[in-house]
Amino acid sequence: MEKVNLCCTASMIAEIQGVLGQALPAVESAITNLKDPKSLKDQLWNNFRVKPDDEASIGQIRLILESIKSSMESSNVKYVCNHITDFACAGVTAKTGPTCSPGSEIFIRLCADYPLTEEDAKSKFLGGSHWVRTMIHEHAHAGCPGTGLIFPAGDEFYKEGKKTGPYPQTPEKNVKNADCYAWFVMDSK
Repeated sequence: MEKVNLCCTASMIAEIQGVLGQALPAVESAITNLKDPKSLKDQLWNNFRVKPDDEASIGQIRLILESIKSSMESSNVKYVCNHITDFACAGVTAKTGPTCSPGSEIFIRLCADYPLTEEDAKSKFLGGSHWVRTMIHEHAHAGCPGTGLIFPAGDEFYKEGKKTGPYPQTPEKNVKNADCYAWFVMDSK
């Protein structure tokens, strides 16, 4: 996280590092637990509609989880902090670009309650429990190892929020959907 100070204050950077400090071990745990897919039977079904003996889908899930982990550890990912009302946020809490571009510099824009006044400065930028899941979701876009392996914004679907349902969909769609990975990781803890 070298050049993360793109509109991010020192306290915001500390919050981002704190969220990553929770997200990365959760991803690592999901990778480890996926060595025995039967132990994650319910999580695989609930988030991907995949059975533990579906080796091709399990291999795809493993590949994306490893790429999420690599993205979280990469110095190519830069964070941009904006107030949720900023035009660049366009009503979303986070967005990543470019997606599925290994080796490129990637920007993850975090849209939250950016402190605008001196009294706001004491409040948290990334308040709320959803930020760990959001970070995993965005790193699925950032770390995607090739075009077409993760749906871009506009084609994806969500379990919660404005663009919901149905969730999950078919196994072929679910293994390409960033939100499925975020929920899978959180459910696998």
